Amino acid sequence: MEMLGWLEKGSAAQTNPIWPFVPLEFEFDYIAENMHPIPTLAGPRLIPSKTFSQVHGTQYDVILVPGGAWRASAEVSPTIVNFVKNQTPGLKYLLSVCTGAWILANAGLLDGKNATTNKASFTLIKASYNETSTNINWIAKARWVVDGNIWTSSGVSAGGDMAHGWMKHVVGNNFTTATRNIVEWRAAEQDDDPFAEAWGLV
Repeated sequence: MEMLGWLEKGSAAQTNPIWPFVPLEFEFDYIAENMHPIPTLAGPRLIPSKTFSQVHGTQYDVILVPGGAWRASAEVSPTIVNFVKNQTPGLKYLLSVCTGAWILANAGLLDGKNATTNKASFTLIKASYNETSTNINWIAKARWVVDGNIWTSSGVSAGGDMAHGWMKHVVGNNFTTATRNIVEWRAAEQDDDPFAEAWGLV
């Protein structure tokens, strides 16, 4: 979100006349089953902006599915899975970060697709879906993977690299470069992945 937040309606990038023009602006919702703060592995809690029931009937253009601890991803609520599954036919883009790909796989959205996920959980996730679907082509050595309108990233920091690549794809290089320089992000390319080897996957 450090990258994508600059696309939000009303952000400094949208109101500063010296910023490169961007033809798109986004409105973000942080959706959960209820409005309770969501604990994170890092400590700070996330505050939802809407619940699934509040957005019933709304079709989004883009959905980003975050990851979490492997247990949280493995035991994800059917409400979340069904929401993503029902939204997907009308989406322009579906993105996942880290073990968020587990949710996409659980929804059957990666069948026949290339995808990647967190390397520490890679073998576990791949094995769990080989039991139900042998049709997911899990890519071990990849910072992120694009298959049609579905973008999946490796571990959490790879999400920033994927966001950089996606932003460049959607709004062009000038705006993306300005954003990268503001947040001082050293973006990696898709195949710049030392962690597959570190985890013995290649």
